[in-house]
Amino acid sequence: MITILPSPSRMTALAAGAALVASLALAPTAAAAPQQQRSVGLRVNVADFKVFGDASANSLVLHTYIGPRTMTAWCQRAGGYFTSPYGNQPQNHYWAHLDEGGYLPAAYVSGVRVNEPIPKLPYCR
Repeated sequence: MITILPSPSRMTALAAGAALVASLALAPTAAAAPQQQRSVGLRVNVADFKVFGDASANSLVLHTYIGPRTMTAWCQRAGGYFTSPYGNQPQNHYWAHLDEGGYLPAAYVSGVRVNEPIPKLPYCR
């Protein structure tokens, strides 16, 4: 029986490649990092309101809710301007990214001032 061994330089390259693969498998990734953000409850005190697919009133309406309720959100981001159809609600360009998916205009959230972010809700990364 004849055994053919790789040359020393090829063995070094194979060993280095194996070490690289092992280190990549053990390295933490951003996707694997635990989520540090927590949901924030937002009170909506309007008769009915819509949740949009993106941070724009021109995007697809995902859901229409009837009656006041508390919604939970992970974060907020700036988007298109939205003016609530209710006279007592402000115009705003901030949008809450809801836990259930979709975006809620900040103009619907109680306690939010005109064109100001939602208090205590972090910005989306």
